[in-house]
Amino acid sequence: VCRFTLTESHLISGGSDGKILVYNRGNYKSVEFSGHKQEVNCIDSKNGLIISGSRDQTTRIWTLTSTYPRETIHMNDRLWSVAINPSLRNIVTSKQYCISFDCLTVWGVKHTVMLECMCSLGSQFRRGAGVLDMVFETPSQLLTCGYDTFIRMWDLRLNPRKCAKEWEEPHDCALYCIQTDGNHMIASGSSYYGVVRFW
Repeated sequence: VCRFTLTESHLISGGSDGKILVYNRGNYKSVEFSGHKQEVNCIDSKNGLIISGSRDQTTRIWTLTSTYPRETIHMNDRLWSVAINPSLRNIVTSKQYCISFDCLTVWGVKHTVMLECMCSLGSQFRRGAGVLDMVFETPSQLLTCGYDTFIRMWDLRLNPRKCAKEWEEPHDCALYCIQTDGNHMIASGSSYYGVVRFW
């Protein structure tokens, strides 16, 4: 299992075999979703909508009612992280950032699964500074972290090229994961001797 997400009704995991397993928490049955050709590095789910990103350079959109993807976006780079806005109005994807410099992309969601590119976030990332994890604090505020040792808060109502606030990991280490309680408390996991830091 490369990544998993938990909803009120399901546990959804993405594996190194490219498959997504959806476990129903009510009856303990699982359903296998197939479509990715390489490992599923990232996954998120809200309100019956599932988004996944893979080393095969695609983002796929699924629903709980079908085992086949509703839409596939070819990203031309490995995917590291994805997030669905709590409002379900948009999703955000993050590429490995080795081929192009538009690392973070915001996609508008139409008719449940139709997507259109709205904008790219940021402009000053270093080459290779992939965003490894992201989470929405509110429907308009997105938190990201990654290889370049920064936690950044993006306000989707403001200029997309500049983050609203940033915090730097004091030990200059990559930040692999981030989580928020939705009430201004952030937890991050770094490569510095397994440290978890609270902000």
